[in-house]
Amino acid sequence: MEASMRLECSWITILHLSSLLEELTLNFAAEWAGADLMRRLIDSGADPHVKMMEERVQRIITVLGLLLDCSPETINAQDQYGNTPLHYAAKNYGNLGQEHTAIFRYLCDRGADSSTLNKDGETALHRLCSCDGELPIDTAAIEILLDHGAKVTDTDSRGNTPLHLAVKNLDNLDAIVFLLDYGADISVKNLKGNTPLHEAANGMFRPGVVEEKYKPMGEILRRLQGDEGRLMDELNAKGKSPRQIQDEVRKDLKEKMDDIEIERKRWESEVWKK
Repeated sequence: MEASMRLECSWITILHLSSLLEELTLNFAAEWAGADLMRRLIDSGADPHVKMMEERVQRIITVLGLLLDCSPETINAQDQYGNTPLHYAAKNYGNLGQEHTAIFRYLCDRGADSSTLNKDGETALHRLCSCDGELPIDTAAIEILLDHGAKVTDTDSRGNTPLHLAVKNLDNLDAIVFLLDYGADISVKNLKGNTPLHEAANGMFRPGVVEEKYKPMGEILRRLQGDEGRLMDELNAKGKSPRQIQDEVRKDLKEKMDDIEIERKRWESEVWKK
């Protein structure tokens, strides 16, 4: 009883810490599995990466269940930054990707409220859409959060909607389409005066984006432009339009690629001299 009271008086409850278990498991996963287990998984035709991901998620859910059974009221407890366990789960989505959706479902089934705002005015959906990991956002995770209180029209303290955040990462094509189909407003401006199209223009030509993604991204950009492309020349607080930003990003990328090519030729020249 005394230990329970100490936990409830703490700014960060043990439930918040349990939501960070995936970070810890990532660090010792290879040691925990061991070479022998990895070899047996591969020999049996299983994908060891997927297998380990599923096991990690199940361990996290098991721990969450034990903690919630002891103290169910902590499901929506907030830390000093206003974050709930659901915010933490969203923040760490990039560690596990699609397998992580099961954690969202479990927390929401146990009563998590995805409309709760932290001190930055963010819902768990904002945190999810701002993930910058290599794994794309699962639309099922978005749907779960929308079904439990979050809205596509919610704005954080910077004026960003979930769409503003999702369009920054070109890996989120499915998530962007889902938000648009769900009614996300393409004309909303954040405190910088940026529409989602301004934000998308910054990410469109970033290095490392594979060619096959340009075509679907082009379709999304057309949807973000509005009727007859009216938002392409909409100015933000700095007086820049998405069209100008896109041209600047393209020019900057070309200059970087040219610099790389010059450096490559210089290196080859030095090698041949030797």
